[in-house]
Amino acid sequence: MQISGEVHRPGNYLASGMTGLVELLEQAGGITPLASERRIRIVERASGRLIRTVDLDRFLYLGDRIQNPSLFPNGAVMVPTSAKRLEVGGEAGRPGKYEIVAGDTLGLILQMAGGLTS
Repeated sequence: MQISGEVHRPGNYLASGMTGLVELLEQAGGITPLASERRIRIVERASGRLIRTVDLDRFLYLGDRIQNPSLFPNGAVMVPTSAKRLEVGGEAGRPGKYEIVAGDTLGLILQMAGGLTS
């Protein structure tokens, strides 16, 4: 499995049908601070055909397991650079910077940020 883009160690890694995206990203040293966590592309290596786009934040913050797919050996993963981020501070459960993609609502970003504290 080839991984490129905003990861610390781009290159080729072994992947079986049981290897998940998060595991592959860990093998590649993790993502860089510039990485888009919400627009990771999985493509067929030979044709370059897009298989799917993954929103890793939905897996990490919301538990959406579909966003950590099992990978196939003849595929490739491309981690692009993040386009836009919104900083959530104050009384948020997890203050920090969150990437924004088309269709996001403030409610979704606050949900990823752990909601509001009392």
